Amino acid sequence: MGKTYENDILVVEWSPDGKFLAASVPSGMRLHKWIIWGTSDWNVIREIELGMDEADEVNSLTWSPDGNQIASASTDGKVYIWDIASGQSTIELTNNKTNRCADNIDWSPNGLHVAGAGCDEMIYIWNSGTGLIEDQHSGGHKWVSWSPDGSNLAIVGDREISLWKLTNTQPDLIIPFDSGNVDGITNIEWSFAGKNLASGFREIMIWNTTNGQVNNLIETKSLTEFVYWKTELEICGEIGGDKILCWQAVP
Repeated sequence: MGKTYENDILVVEWSPDGKFLAASVPSGMRLHKWIIWGTSDWNVIREIELGMDEADEVNSLTWSPDGNQIASASTDGKVYIWDIASGQSTIELTNNKTNRCADNIDWSPNGLHVAGAGCDEMIYIWNSGTGLIEDQHSGGHKWVSWSPDGSNLAIVGDREISLWKLTNTQPDLIIPFDSGNVDGITNIEWSFAGKNLASGFREIMIWNTTNGQVNNLIETKSLTEFVYWKTELEICGEIGGDKILCWQAVP
């Protein structure tokens, strides 16, 4: 039988191998803490209290591909990399331009970079070893997601989703967003083979990552707060905050 954690949870993220689950939770007086559970027995393997100078409310988590580190982004704009074994923060990724919040971060599959979207409507790409910015993009960007092979970064902008290669100064593909309001996109997620990209809002849209065409539009009849791929052909979403449903992704 599984275990229940009865407290507010701000954000959760599975480790790449599925053996661990990390969560950020309130710890009183605007403080927060990390809890990491082992999924074989759901025992707590690490609990990390965060000081007021380390993090405000956490918006996003992302594990390193080897599962040895985890990065956190918070509402005060701070992005940290944490060592799981020691429970210590090892690097602060700073944009040196703003103290506004960091909305969403994603660690590249090769482990070399962390990409992040901020409330200043900028995309930052940091070197995960040094914490220094290697690239940045402006233009109302709200969400980032690396392709499974790490060759492309999907970026949600004001009226489009664009696919970028790290070394390019222009996107390889621009997907106009004509349905709904792009401000409401809850997340984007690449399929396992990288052939499709799913976005969640008041419907789930499946985009072809080669030509940008819509492969499928799934009417969920409620806000889709999170989408993820169960298999290459099956997409699931958290609907209305209280249930998870799955559909055939591409007819």
